[in-house]
Amino acid sequence: GLPTGIYSTNSADACLHILSDSAANIAVVENETQLEKILSIRSMLPNLKTIIQYSGKPTQYDILSWENLMLIGKSVPDEILDRRIRSLAINQCCAVIYTSATTGKAKGVMLNHDNIIYTIRFFVKYIVVVPKGCELSYLPLSHVAAMQSDIYGPINTGVTVYFPSSDVLKGKLGDYLLKARPAAFFGVPRIFEKISEKIREVEQEMRPLQRRIFQWARQNATDYNAKKLTSTNGAISAPFNYKFSRQLVLKKVKKRLGWDKTLYFFAGGAPLSPEVLNFFLSLDILITDCFGMSETTGPLISNTIKNFRIGSVGKLTLGEIKFINTDEKGNGELIVRGRNVFMGYLNLEEQTIKSFQSDGWFATGDIASQDKDGYITITGRCKELIITSGGENIAPVPIENTIKLLLPVVNNCMLIGEKRKYLTILLTLKTEVNMETYVPTNQLTITARHWCHEVGSQAQTVTEILDLPETKVLSAIQAKINEYNTEYAVSNAQRIQKWIVLPCDFSLPGGEFGPSMKLKRQFVLEKYKDVIDKLYAS
Repeated sequence: GLPTGIYSTNSADACLHILSDSAANIAVVENETQLEKILSIRSMLPNLKTIIQYSGKPTQYDILSWENLMLIGKSVPDEILDRRIRSLAINQCCAVIYTSATTGKAKGVMLNHDNIIYTIRFFVKYIVVVPKGCELSYLPLSHVAAMQSDIYGPINTGVTVYFPSSDVLKGKLGDYLLKARPAAFFGVPRIFEKISEKIREVEQEMRPLQRRIFQWARQNATDYNAKKLTSTNGAISAPFNYKFSRQLVLKKVKKRLGWDKTLYFFAGGAPLSPEVLNFFLSLDILITDCFGMSETTGPLISNTIKNFRIGSVGKLTLGEIKFINTDEKGNGELIVRGRNVFMGYLNLEEQTIKSFQSDGWFATGDIASQDKDGYITITGRCKELIITSGGENIAPVPIENTIKLLLPVVNNCMLIGEKRKYLTILLTLKTEVNMETYVPTNQLTITARHWCHEVGSQAQTVTEILDLPETKVLSAIQAKINEYNTEYAVSNAQRIQKWIVLPCDFSLPGGEFGPSMKLKRQFVLEKYKDVIDKLYAS
């Protein structure tokens, strides 16, 4: 047998697709809440023989408890296990990872033993020297990044893994970081964005003298790290102001965050904005951005501590890469070949064949470019590329990141313009989130309220901004859209002609994000069709 994973946030329909597609015989659920979803679709799963409940005591007679499963395991002779181990082949499928399904149904990515072992050993050898200590497992283990970093990586290296309870992402991550004090930390961009927002909120609540000292220390770290990253060999002498700031302020900040023993910080799963990277550099924290996908068994390209460039995903690659169908700016589709590339999609032979070229290169579907020093920048997905009615090809992500940089009050945004005469953009504001349901509330965050105050508004909620309407806030947003159009748009086609603030932020419960927190663009287009049509009505 082999394992596959289901996100705890998956709907019953999504669970049905994965269990049916994988022909699962056994389903392991965490608790009764997850059990109810499986029971509601059980009659449609003829291959499902056993359901195991990990925590709590099952209330139904035919549900196996974890304790009883352990007893069954003890009754099986070791010879049977040894025989199974000896029968394994290195090119045999050992795990199926389902994609995040941002553009359709989730596909089962088949990985073999060699895919996993090769990737882990390469990562450990060239990217991170395994430190003593532990790491905190808080991301879903059904995602390839967590599977590699929290299961197969520690098995290979012997690093201790700290598994928190299921409330870790309900406002408790900081508490568990303080308990675990990990030696390495991996996060998706959303995690680092949220942590940076909380630090900014604390900064706003500081007394004036404290704030000035904190900002002084951050500026010293920014100056030092900027020079260090742009030096030829990365080795420069640390000035006194930086050393003093590090001892007086920055080390204490890291300790308050639970990162005082953390030597490596990694970000992946989606692009991490330069704004967030620079913010953490001002705290003397270097986040090495990397790029990968389920089909490449996790990491494919990575920055390292010694070779790092903001805005890129690095230049160290696992296997071979090249670019096809490049434009005049050097942007082309990234294709890859190597031992880390997956076997194929489960039950999707035709789609697998289409994904590979005749000479064995796998087409990632990502648009990328490489600079003269070898650093690679991912500018978007081929499927995300906007082609206007005038034939202009526009990658939305760089524009969206620029808007969020110019407008600290904006939490999420999505560029619109496919087959349209001009671009428009949907904006959502930074609001508090109900940590039990993950549903965004109407209440603006401290950061958002502070920005509103700076532009002359006392607004506390999104409703106050939209229903009054709050002209000072809306005028300030328009001013920044104008700034983007004049200072950042490289052509008339890339200018944003109209925009609208939505009443609620994008979220996982709202359907705008998939389980791995990637924006489901087609879903957003359908959900807000009436709003978008009005932007193009005149």
